[in-house]
Amino acid sequence: MSYQFRTRCVHGEENKAFEDRAGAISFPIYQTASFGHPGVGQSTGFDYSRGNNPTIKRLEEVMQGIEEGSAGVTGFASGMAAIDAVFSLFSPGDHIILTEDLYGGTGRLIGEYAR
Repeated sequence: MSYQFRTRCVHGEENKAFEDRAGAISFPIYQTASFGHPGVGQSTGFDYSRGNNPTIKRLEEVMQGIEEGSAGVTGFASGMAAIDAVFSLFSPGDHIILTEDLYGGTGRLIGEYAR
């Protein structure tokens, strides 16, 4: 018996193939700070990794597919920066349900918001 286990989270969209000269079967993690360009005034769409890179672009595409959204956006320097941004969407008196098993920094941040 043969099983095929495929999810959008792991595999992304089927039609989102990528070209990889090394033959990787999953999207690679690009660990470079800057990118070369074909010529003056010609861009690959990537300049500096903190702003955008192929790994981040692919993550955003997969997130968009998972959520069936119109776009996926990343861009936080840390998990805590992302958590802080989410909590800033709430107002005093709002109710938030969380698990007890949180990252320690999240609990401390909630303590600051709960004051």
